[in-house]
Amino acid sequence: MNKQSDSPRPDGSGDSPFPPSVFDLSRAAFELAVREHPSMVHEHCGTLLGRPVRWRIVGQHFARRVVAPLSNTLRFDDATPDLEIELWDVAATGVRPPVEVAEGTLVRSWTVGLETLTVSADGQLVGHQLHTTILWLNRAARRIVGWTAAAAGLSLHQRGKPLQTILSIWGHGCGVQAVHAGLVARDHRAVLFPGKSGSGKSTATLACASAGYAFLSDDWVGVEIGDDPPFVAHGLYGSAWLDPMHARRFPALAVHAVPTGSAVETKSLLLMSDAPEIHVASAAPLAALALPRIVDRAAAPPVRATRAEALLVLAPSTVLQLLPRGGRRELERLARLAEQVPAYWLELGHDLGAIPGHVEEILAATP
Repeated sequence: MNKQSDSPRPDGSGDSPFPPSVFDLSRAAFELAVREHPSMVHEHCGTLLGRPVRWRIVGQHFARRVVAPLSNTLRFDDATPDLEIELWDVAATGVRPPVEVAEGTLVRSWTVGLETLTVSADGQLVGHQLHTTILWLNRAARRIVGWTAAAAGLSLHQRGKPLQTILSIWGHGCGVQAVHAGLVARDHRAVLFPGKSGSGKSTATLACASAGYAFLSDDWVGVEIGDDPPFVAHGLYGSAWLDPMHARRFPALAVHAVPTGSAVETKSLLLMSDAPEIHVASAAPLAALALPRIVDRAAAPPVRATRAEALLVLAPSTVLQLLPRGGRRELERLARLAEQVPAYWLELGHDLGAIPGHVEEILAATP
């Protein structure tokens, strides 16, 4: 991740330790790509996490790959945007990103796996790098700018969850807590399936979506935890991930999956909007938590879980598996969620067809 020199912002917008910062230089490069390739500019307006957002993407292939998993949220909205996102494809436009960045300005950096986060001293500028894609979030300017070296080089994960980490950081600042969970809804009442990888949350989500529930998320959920329930649950991406077992269990969905071509990425990508039998939604009031539990027998009916049990399912997976890593504030939010939203154990047995009915029982038992 590059670093930049310290001087006043040329646009005068706030006290930032970066100008002419990597953010400003990136914005200048983006505008150059817009001017040089006006026919390649794709603009979209919509709502993310309940907030109006404006996208501008330079590069046809890049735009298609970014927009595809967001099709459930990119509905027209002419409100003044709370966030502007500006992206360009370096290979398609020939516009190079800034490379000269001085030491001492971006003072904190973390590398987790293949991802690197960099934050300024005042916390107003956040950088994120994954593979050859770099993004910058300027909190004060309410803007994300970034680039990818080539859209063809995006990983399957990036195609299914574009900008996931940087949008999670932005959402966190808006009071939206990221939760590692699946999410479905019926009659505008949402059920959250939290849990670690392999716990059955994807199986429950796909089983319900295949049975007529609205699909909101397979993996990343944003929950607005206000003063009183019902809390609003947002599904950011209309995508799901199919491992070989899911492909066998849900053959009608598997035919729409994009296979992985990587030894590292073992699951196929399913864009739910490609499956005509699936209804995709973006947000709904949260009615209940369904804690999936795989059993090697016929599943018993749902039973009420304690608040402590709900928190033990919610917290470890969310805090440890999502970036950025959570702390005390995140734990307090999750504790409120476990305390104020009814939770039930949802057993997943041999008959996947029983799952939607048991979820219906959970909804019937909640106010």
